[in-house]
Amino acid sequence: MSVIIWCARRVVSLSLLLLGCLLYLALRPGPAHAPAGDRTTASTSTSTSTFSSLTRGDGNGNANASKVPVPPESTSQRIFVVYTIVVHALLFTFLMRASWAVWNTTKALRLINSRQPRRSVRLSRPLKSALETTKSISSSGSDFEDSSVEYDADVEPDEDTILHAILLPNYKEDVDTLRETLEVLACHPQAKSTYDVYLAMEQNESGAEAKACGLIAEFARFFRLLNFTMHPKDIPGEAQGKSSNISWAVRQASAMYAEKRSRGNVVVTVMDADSHLAARYFTLLTNLHLAHPTTNDKTVYVPPIVFDRNAHVVPTLVRIADLLWCNAGLSGHYESSAIRPPTSVYSVPLKLVDRVGGWDTGPEAIGEDLHMYIKCFFGLAGNLTTRTILSAVSQSNVHSAERGFRGLIADHRARYKQALRHMWGGLDSGYGVMKAFELWWYGSTTADLIEPVHVTRTTSPRYKDDSSDESERQQSANEAAFDNTLRHTHYTNMAVLFHRLFEAHFLPAHSVIILIVTSIYMFFTPPGDIHPTMQWVFDVTGYMRFSSFLGMICVFFLYDDFHHACVKNREDEMRAVGLADRMQGSFTYRKAPSKYLDYFLFPIAGIIFGSAPAIHAQVAQFWSLNIVYSVSKKPPRKATPFSSE
Repeated sequence: MSVIIWCARRVVSLSLLLLGCLLYLALRPGPAHAPAGDRTTASTSTSTSTFSSLTRGDGNGNANASKVPVPPESTSQRIFVVYTIVVHALLFTFLMRASWAVWNTTKALRLINSRQPRRSVRLSRPLKSALETTKSISSSGSDFEDSSVEYDADVEPDEDTILHAILLPNYKEDVDTLRETLEVLACHPQAKSTYDVYLAMEQNESGAEAKACGLIAEFARFFRLLNFTMHPKDIPGEAQGKSSNISWAVRQASAMYAEKRSRGNVVVTVMDADSHLAARYFTLLTNLHLAHPTTNDKTVYVPPIVFDRNAHVVPTLVRIADLLWCNAGLSGHYESSAIRPPTSVYSVPLKLVDRVGGWDTGPEAIGEDLHMYIKCFFGLAGNLTTRTILSAVSQSNVHSAERGFRGLIADHRARYKQALRHMWGGLDSGYGVMKAFELWWYGSTTADLIEPVHVTRTTSPRYKDDSSDESERQQSANEAAFDNTLRHTHYTNMAVLFHRLFEAHFLPAHSVIILIVTSIYMFFTPPGDIHPTMQWVFDVTGYMRFSSFLGMICVFFLYDDFHHACVKNREDEMRAVGLADRMQGSFTYRKAPSKYLDYFLFPIAGIIFGSAPAIHAQVAQFWSLNIVYSVSKKPPRKATPFSSE
């Protein structure tokens, strides 16, 4: 059993070995690759290929009537032909889907902007006065006072009915990065009544408690609750990273909502330390949660992301790598899509967190966003609902403080480390395989006992202690029972999920390996020695790659409108609340000619920050599933004093 588990967890890594074997068997010299003049024994073959024969000359330039049959393709060659075409077809269809998703999301964002205009946002004098005073990094507080903000939207539900537990995991983040994130949240009109913000700190960071206490003293008055959690270091079985920090933080936060009646009104939002969320994000989240009472406890809420704060100062290849990452996330955000995996920021109802047992803490959970999504998906037997929050989350590109050539190298090195951590998430494909087997073997967990996440640390609700009081067990089971649809596995959604996992974890490595190996083979092998079927597939996939190149240009072209809509909306909101002047240089619009350079350099960026780290991670995972977690470098905050005319 241990061997099966070992292989299942490394299913993506093992696929590299299988691909290598396939390429060797399909392209190795053999009878099928012998020169035409040496194929003297092939005429006795009883089986011929569809490329049935070659004409042999008489030595004088004339073709005689005798034809030498071409040996049939080997089994490995046939598998290679099918798989190569499938890989290229998946690449092309992914780009077509991404184009549709980007266009559809942009259209929806513009529609939301037109329907919910921000007609009046007014700050009180105390807040304006506080913004005029810019504190240094060593400061422990500011003169922030309560603000009176008028936010006008066509639909404004009773915000008090939903509480937003916002988890802000961080490790060795610059205090001013956290301060700016809290400032953005503090300017939201609903922050004082519905935001419970938890700074998820790491005990392994020196001075973490002092940093958290300083931020709490500075911003506590702007939120319903501002607290911090301290994740202990060296917990047996835990891997260092965002997921283990969130797992600890959510258990501490869960105890604040001990009454079962109130837990249904709590939605947990996970965000990065540098993520900027608009007030509209939580307004739309509340609207969606209240509008679908029958499915809201089986729903994950996912926003699109946009890198729009410092894209103009990072190297071109780093910018393109983040554009590719952003568009990969956007590819699931279209109207009929059932599978929309999150990227960095997402929201999960606390009842769903209880049902699946919270966040995992092992090395396979390094990509905590996708991992939690898969966990929720299989916890509901594939009946998970995913809704898009049409409010893009602003993110920063990785950027070091160094300048010149050293800064150029440092930025590329930092982005590669981040990409390696992202691609280490290929373990989630193995996790999905194991969860699918577990679901098939044990069935759904519809009638299982479910406890609040702070009560138990069990990772799956089916492994509860049977010695608990029977009446309490029955009551909890009845309260936790979902509708009867969960008694049936949603196999269509499961097939789509594994298709998306294949796109994310297999295609980046396999497509480039096939391209490189076949290119080398064609360069060193004379045309006459290449089997006609192989030559045909090389020609066809060449056209398919060119079509995919045009498809990627189409994605980038459509993304420009999406990017502009997101930046414009964020700039308008920050200007309305008086924070825009303190964020000078943090509103990056895509402009010519630099954006056109992105259209043609994406293959290089894709290989350096996509395929290379994917192969690196998959090979390294044969030896260890653990990765040394390092924090991506963020741009230093530009603290510009606020001035009010």
